[in-house]
Amino acid sequence: MADNELQQTRAAESLTLTVLRLKNLRGLRGDSLIAMIKVEWNEKVLGESVKIECTPDEMAELNYTTSITVNFDDPRDLDDVAHKPILCEWQSDILQTVLVSIIEVLPKEKRQKEEKVSLIGQCTVDLFPMLTGKYCLDFYMPAEGSDKTKDKQTLTIHSVAGSPIENLASEIPKPELDLQLSVTEPLISSASAQETNLLDVTIESLYSPPEAFQLSNQQFAYVASLPLPINAERESTLVFGGGVIKPGIDKEAPCKEKKWLLPGASALPGNANFISHSFLATDPIDKEDGDYRSQEDREHRTVSEQDKNRVLWNTERRCFLEPAAGKSLSISGLEDAHRASE
Repeated sequence: MADNELQQTRAAESLTLTVLRLKNLRGLRGDSLIAMIKVEWNEKVLGESVKIECTPDEMAELNYTTSITVNFDDPRDLDDVAHKPILCEWQSDILQTVLVSIIEVLPKEKRQKEEKVSLIGQCTVDLFPMLTGKYCLDFYMPAEGSDKTKDKQTLTIHSVAGSPIENLASEIPKPELDLQLSVTEPLISSASAQETNLLDVTIESLYSPPEAFQLSNQQFAYVASLPLPINAERESTLVFGGGVIKPGIDKEAPCKEKKWLLPGASALPGNANFISHSFLATDPIDKEDGDYRSQEDREHRTVSEQDKNRVLWNTERRCFLEPAAGKSLSISGLEDAHRASE
């Protein structure tokens, strides 16, 4: 079977995103505000909603719809769906949107020609589950009396610096967004699912780096990379930028969320650059598959991981592999259990 045979026989599919409502929003000049949202994907703006009035005590019905076109004659489109989230921004008049962005729009003052807008917060929408045969994915809590066995969740709006939703008291409900993703036909059919693969690649930390990797005021770029097959003959390179050097005394939280591998993802506000519900593994050393697992290595690992400097990524890249790419990866894995990385 040709690499793209399944995809080439199929017309492009629209992946539809509907922002249903906003909840618990607060503005810069009081509880009531005028807000809008901006939706981005793959470094392109998909659109902006109309301006609506929001109060923290009532849900603001929006029902804004936009879509992404997925072409099946190019495997990169499905790979983009696998690893690039939709970004939502909220703005307010001052209105800005959520990346889905939330924006507050502030009323015009005297001698002011245009409305001011102010970014309130942002969130990311993970498209990866849509590659597992789903027709629809709901990000909202079921209503009273409805089927609560379905896997549903709301999306939290993450604040930006200076936002009115920043540093809210613990008793105040967090701003949320209700959203739905849907397709007419699953992006990956049951037949295609038997021959394709979805792969997660995570780069965590480089422990005990060379002494040349010093903590200083100088600007260095710490990048990790490794090859990944596109088909039986060609490879691409996964590049993990944004590594940060940390001293040993700077300890990490025990429950570490993974970050998106996106251009500028580290600049997203608050927790918007983290993948929701995706955490680094915490398996015991003797359950790991790598090197330095024996009792003789424990002291070396303890010193390297707890006392010495490290370069930190904690970043995940999801990959869509066509049949030939998956077969090539399996063969190379049998020939050599280690993948070259830099």
